[in-house]
Amino acid sequence: MPVRKSRHDPRIGNINGWFPSKKMKRAVPFESYLEYCCFIILEFLLVVSIYEAQPFSTHYRHPDTKRKRKYTPDVEAIIIGEPIPVVIEIKPAGLVDLEKYAPIASHVASDLNKRFVFITDESLHKKNVFSNVFDLHYHARYEISPIVQEAYQSVLSGKNLTIGQLAYQILPRHPEKALTSILRLMWDRKIGCDIQSEQLFTTNTHIWLANEADELERDAHVFAQICST
Repeated sequence: MPVRKSRHDPRIGNINGWFPSKKMKRAVPFESYLEYCCFIILEFLLVVSIYEAQPFSTHYRHPDTKRKRKYTPDVEAIIIGEPIPVVIEIKPAGLVDLEKYAPIASHVASDLNKRFVFITDESLHKKNVFSNVFDLHYHARYEISPIVQEAYQSVLSGKNLTIGQLAYQILPRHPEKALTSILRLMWDRKIGCDIQSEQLFTTNTHIWLANEADELERDAHVFAQICST
């Protein structure tokens, strides 16, 4: 459960709410639209095993004043393949103050044995990462057509097709009716795709039958790209 009371600041347009996380099997609180966007990414990436909003509070000593200060992280995540948890501070790029957060990052690393990173609005939008994942997340609300569910594996097996080609091979008379189910399968990580594509997803986007090991490797690269220290 979050350890910090929800903050609402109308001066900067913060929004509060609860993100329904299938991965965490419960709703996760967010305090800004940027946090909501970040949760969509963390939910999608297979390499993120679990994530927790406002997981704990800790105290560190400021190097100049020598006074103790309280710090509550925005998120803590367990990343597959990383030996220690990752503490994530979610901030607009223009509000990232490396000097201010230097003693916090040092405390998190040396005293708590966790890695400290930033995720910003700019990093989320590198190479269309957020736009593409947001598109898939929109389609997560829809049920998968039984016809698509039954056919996609055999059609995609050993092939690298486009979204449009897969839709046409499954429903040649009405391929447009297969598109929503295909995008849902991409969100569910049953169909692989390059979310860092230079182009937004279209029917010309290349897809493949997902392999968990390969998808984890790709996701580790994506997570590294959206984080900064």
